[in-house]
Amino acid sequence: MAEAQETPELSLFDAFEEGVALFDHQARLVYANPRLLARMGRPTAELVGRCLWDLYPDTFEDQLPSTLRRVLETGKG
Repeated sequence: MAEAQETPELSLFDAFEEGVALFDHQARLVYANPRLLARMGRPTAELVGRCLWDLYPDTFEDQLPSTLRRVLETGKG
């Protein structure tokens, strides 16, 4: 699985008391701060690079609108 790329900009989120996740244009996780990782109970290497709906298939299978899924998968509306 892909490694998170730590930058000074992203390290700002490390101090947040809330969980923070950043996703790319294909809904792949590119960053999760330590608070979110602790809540999820999963290591960074297991999460980074995975799609949002792959991380939470039960939640997003029914709730992610088909239009949004198509845009994220193809880049087209």
